[in-house]
Amino acid sequence: MTTFFISCDISYVDDLVQHITLLGLNNYFIIDRVLGKFPQGEPRLDTAIWPGYNALIISIVTEAEAEQLKTLIQGINQKSLTDLEYVYWFESPRTSTNLIL
Repeated sequence: MTTFFISCDISYVDDLVQHITLLGLNNYFIIDRVLGKFPQGEPRLDTAIWPGYNALIISIVTEAEAEQLKTLIQGINQKSLTDLEYVYWFESPRTSTNLIL
């Protein structure tokens, strides 16, 4: 099991959740108004200078589900027209939880 994090522009969340649901994943958390700067694109700090913000989708998944999510995100990123549309992911091994999975 791994904890899988997806960060994207807030406008992409609904589409990503639809894709995630189609993969059969139904356990996730969404944190909106995530501020920051990734290597590509402009900062999203929700200010007059750097408008916009991201959302963070967090899910505990199996290794196979993590691979499905990576493939999904890579496909989305290949279709991106600019760095501003890029979707980022990272994962962390799950060491313990009280969730019943």
